[in-house]
Amino acid sequence: MIAFVVVQRGVGKEQCEDTVLVGDMPICDDSAKLSVSTTNTICVADGVGGNAGGHFASTFVAEQIKGLSDAEPDKMKLRQLLNDLNNDLIVEGNAKGFPTAATTLTGIVFTGNKELLVHIGNTRAYALQGKYLKQLTEDHTVYNCLLKMGRIDDASQSRKNEITNCFGGGNASLFENIIISDMQEFSTLLLTSDGVHDYIGIDELECLMTSNILSIKTCNNIVQAAIDAGSKDDISVVIVQK
Repeated sequence: MIAFVVVQRGVGKEQCEDTVLVGDMPICDDSAKLSVSTTNTICVADGVGGNAGGHFASTFVAEQIKGLSDAEPDKMKLRQLLNDLNNDLIVEGNAKGFPTAATTLTGIVFTGNKELLVHIGNTRAYALQGKYLKQLTEDHTVYNCLLKMGRIDDASQSRKNEITNCFGGGNASLFENIIISDMQEFSTLLLTSDGVHDYIGIDELECLMTSNILSIKTCNNIVQAAIDAGSKDDISVVIVQK
């Protein structure tokens, strides 16, 4: 497998709060083309910008999660390992003066012969099927909660990037709804932070993913499209191709 990664600091920001992990390599405000084995973890962590310590939270979780493939956990065991990681983040955040440090996380943990999709917050995973993208994750946001309750008007007035679940945040209950599921078979996977998908829709992403041979240039084209659409947030794009 090959992973193409671009992580770019948001316009006018001093520090990038997004961290991508591919295997043992955390990537922040950088780009890379990497070979990926079936013992690697691949994920996007988006540190919550409204909370102090967003960069700390995303890098902490990325660094701690990279060894989980070696443990070859099942879903229940992985949930417990991630719960312990979440508790460690809260303790460490308090010690460093970041009591509400928080991050989202979306990605794949390879465990033996299985691939598990892990998701919490509003980072996303898509599978490319032919010329079409299928969104594999559902955003944990106030906006989505209100839509499910039928409160359309309230949803339209809410902030679409206000999350309901995350690692950290100074409250262990925010972690409880983490999703861990069997990953469907895929040939190409796309992971994005909300600096991308809050600004460009799935139709444009499909076009960008299928217009040329996949490469770092594809990631850069997605980044530029998001910026052109008004994104000033940190941006992460990861393409995994088997």
